[in-house]
Formats: sequence, structure tokens, C-alpha cells
Amino acid sequence: MYIFSETVEFFQFIGVGVILAFIFDFFRAYRRYKKVNSKIIVIQDILYFLIAWVVLIVSILKLLDGNIRLYLILGILLGILLYISALSSYTIKLFIYIFKIIHKFIDYVLLPIEFQKAVFRGIYIFLMKIIKKCCKMFINMILNICKLIKKIMPKFSKVKKNRFSFKFSYGKNKKQKR
Repeated sequence: MYIFSETVEFFQFIGVGVILAFIFDFFRAYRRYKKVNSKIIVIQDILYFLIAWVVLIVSILKLLDGNIRLYLILGILLGILLYISALSSYTIKLFIYIFKIIHKFIDYVLLPIEFQKAVFRGIYIFLMKIIKKCCKMFINMILNICKLIKKIMPKFSKVKKNRFSFKFSYGKNKKQKR
């Protein structure tokens, strides 16, 4: 009974190795589909490491109750080798095909949104040009009115001083003092 359970656990960790290689093929296919720079590759590698770490920890805790055995590492390595030799090329092609479909779907969904943004941007630019022209015309009109008022004001100010000037005197006038 004890050997049978260890054999089952060994095959389960072969499956864990297959899962880890499958996840790694996802990242490989993405790199083939879309050319990425080295910074993105580093981020993807860190992300893969974290995902693989979580998968390993969860599988060790669930399948082996936290006990680490030598056949665990051998099972994972054997699962990775079996997957890479048998299924990796097909999986990468499948992932690339899925990425193309997703890319086309996103383009199909986002294209109308981008078109609407372009139309509204054009309308906005057109209206802003009109508003700027109107504001310039309005400011020029106000400036011209101000210039005209400045030209006319001295004439009115002289007239106003002469006609409407009042002298207030407190007490006696100068003539009255003498």
C-alpha cells in the first residue's frame, strides 16, 4: 500500500511538471507572438517564477502534506521533459493562434472606440479654433473700444472739469479776508 501511494504521488508530480512547462510555454508563445524588450522578459521571468513557486508549494502541501521527497524533484523534471518533447511545439502554436484571435477581437472591439475618440478629438479641435478666433476678435474689439475711449476721454474730461467743477471752501474766501 505504501509503494502504491508513492507511485501515485510520483505520477502526480509528473503532472505538476507538465503544468509548469505548460505555463512556461505560455510565456514563450507570447514572446514569439509579440517582440518584447529585455525589461519585459525580466518581468515575465519573475512572474513565471512566482507562479511556479505557488504551484509547487500548493502541490506539495496538498499532495504530500508538506513532506518533500526525492522523487518529487525527479517527477517534476520527468514531467517537464515529457511535455517539452511531446507537446511543447503544438502548445506554442495553439497559444500563438489564441493570441492572434484575442488581438483581432480586441481590435474589433476597440476600433469603434478609437474612431469615436478621433471624431470627438476632431470636433474638439475645430471648436477650440473657432472659440480662439472669437475670443481674439472679442479681445481686439474691447481693446479698440478702450483705445477709442482713451482718445475721446481727454476731451470729455476737460469739458466735465469746466462745467461741473465745484469749489468747496471752508470759512471765508480769499477775497473776503482782505
